[in-house]
Amino acid sequence: MTQAMWNYDRFVSKARLYFQRAEDHPAADEAATLWLLLGLEFLMRAPLARVHPTLLAETSRNDSASLMHAAGFSSGSPNDKIKSIGITTVCARLLQVVDGFAEVRNDAAHLINLRNSELHTADEPLGVAAELWLPRFVRVVETICRHLGEEPTNLVGPELMGHGRGLVQEQNERLRHEVLQRIKEAAEGYAASSTEQGGLSVASSASPSGGLFGTFAVWELIDPDEPIRHEDTSCPACGSQADLVLQRVRATSERIIDGQLHRVVVYLATGLSCPTCTLKLTGTPEIAAAGLDQQHIRTVQESLEERYLGNLEPDYDYDDYR
Repeated sequence: MTQAMWNYDRFVSKARLYFQRAEDHPAADEAATLWLLLGLEFLMRAPLARVHPTLLAETSRNDSASLMHAAGFSSGSPNDKIKSIGITTVCARLLQVVDGFAEVRNDAAHLINLRNSELHTADEPLGVAAELWLPRFVRVVETICRHLGEEPTNLVGPELMGHGRGLVQEQNERLRHEVLQRIKEAAEGYAASSTEQGGLSVASSASPSGGLFGTFAVWELIDPDEPIRHEDTSCPACGSQADLVLQRVRATSERIIDGQLHRVVVYLATGLSCPTCTLKLTGTPEIAAAGLDQQHIRTVQESLEERYLGNLEPDYDYDDYR
């Protein structure tokens, strides 16, 4: 009988558990990222376990205790140390087992290096922008799940998968050139218009955006379920106030801090329009091509009184007692 540690269904279940921990984490931070990367390793071992558990057994030592254990035989000695292969060897074997894994091998290696750096060095590699790793994660998950016949959103969750699919990791150079040219033309047109108006600069009188293109958390009373959000920001062409369109991709679970309910909401920038220089950017790829932040994080704050006391209905008519 195959030992539990090599069981295919248990690998899939453990991957789902770790992905759920990432989804339930109350902040979109490095801890949630680490849960995803750890869960990915269990998912990557699942195809080998399904072929045969012995593909996961360490065989580099002179003895064959791990191999025999994976084949369903009891350990011959209580001193035997049962070991599984490292994740690098897992990747090498997946090349022969999973169709299409060759196309995502570099993505998997990148994610493995991130995890190893986080766990085994003093560096803080998981603090990088999500567009540098989340699209890679999604591609590897989709490839493995396609081979296993699993729906990725059932394992990772629809919001996290949608988040990764919406980010642009590799910029299209032709699109980037086109977008930068449009920004340059809008800036030149604005400068010419300002000169004709006697040097009046509309941008100088506009209020600054406060660095809204940065990826950071702010305390706001916003609807976390609002699918589209509009915010003011600085136009990359003329510096005037422009309209930034944000689309909600996911939200974390709530937590209570100092009597307040806090929830992190993640948005992707999907458009920008400037009424001053008429610059328009459409879609996250154009936002990325312009060198602007794709992801924007907002932290929603709500008091317990607002949440619960505001919804209470009085069980009497006050006018009856006047």
